Amino acid sequence: MSRISGPAPARRIGGRAGLALVALTVAAGVGGCGNAAPPPPPLRGHLLTDTVSLAFPTGLALTAEGHVVVVDLRAPEAVRVFDSAGALVAKLGKEGSGPGEFVNALSVFGRPGHPGELWIHDTRLDRIVPVQGQAFRGAAPGAGAFGPAVTLKPGIVVESPRWLDDTTLVALNPMLSSGEQRFVRFGADGVRRATVGGPAPQGAGGGGSSFVRQQAWGGEMAVHPSRPVFVLASRYAGRLEAFDRDGALRVKFRVPHPFDPDYAPGDDGINMVRGEDFRFGYLDVAATEQHVYALFSGRLHREHGAEAEAADQVHVFDWKGDLLQVIRLDTPIGRLAVDTARRTLYGIRHDPYPQVVAFPLPAS
Repeated sequence: MSRISGPAPARRIGGRAGLALVALTVAAGVGGCGNAAPPPPPLRGHLLTDTVSLAFPTGLALTAEGHVVVVDLRAPEAVRVFDSAGALVAKLGKEGSGPGEFVNALSVFGRPGHPGELWIHDTRLDRIVPVQGQAFRGAAPGAGAFGPAVTLKPGIVVESPRWLDDTTLVALNPMLSSGEQRFVRFGADGVRRATVGGPAPQGAGGGGSSFVRQQAWGGEMAVHPSRPVFVLASRYAGRLEAFDRDGALRVKFRVPHPFDPDYAPGDDGINMVRGEDFRFGYLDVAATEQHVYALFSGRLHREHGAEAEAADQVHVFDWKGDLLQVIRLDTPIGRLAVDTARRTLYGIRHDPYPQVVAFPLPAS
């Protein structure tokens, strides 16, 4: 993958300086002579949505046709669909617990081998719901936009569920009792089959119960498009790892800034308490056939506050775990999705308004 040289300017949006990365020089030398080179300029994004279309977006995904699907936690409709020009195509999923309704829709994800299919995870109702393909074109309003829900059983709140294939769903396990493992595997019917992956890491400090450690080492996940392998991007650590369906570690990515979470168990023994040097790591991750795109913050919470939960660095790896390049963005985002066919990286920003930002990627 070549070094980014920056596309022609689009409508410019301001950004804030992120963590200075030595990796920018390293990435520039990958595949070349290794000589120091100036970092490439940040990609200039343009605003895809206006300032009123979204309330509190929490999830982002793309359809095969290039539509942008956003899950919004506080909007009257949980799902918003935009075309590649930013026009609103559909508003789907009203509040409630019936068919086609949501209480706490938090994320949206696909299923390998089904490019026209996306699923919405509702953490309050403990279920995932497929969006019918025609709904992305505004042709299936109301409850007809959704297929039969899959309820996750027993009813436990899991994080970042993802389809590995047609028969297996994997998610981060809350690890409410001792002896459980990091990931929980469900069948296509939503019934829990097993926990896999061993205990949550101890790290350099912190410790605590498995429930507390899982909070510290949780994050977002992405699945390889054609193999049952998934990536975990640690939210509070500089760590990126790939696992197989049995939870065995397959790749430990060579990240430019490795660090462990800085935390301690709370007095109640249940909650995680942030340490003095608590920082955010990888906020989101997207996977393609050849590459892994990981959104990296690296910012200290005590210095940046809520701004630490946005990032202007995207680390691009191959599936062997090697860092290929570091993409800088001209505005921080909190979620990302990558359309390799249309050479566009999409992100969600919240400051100053909740909006989708599109960053045109230059040709490789």
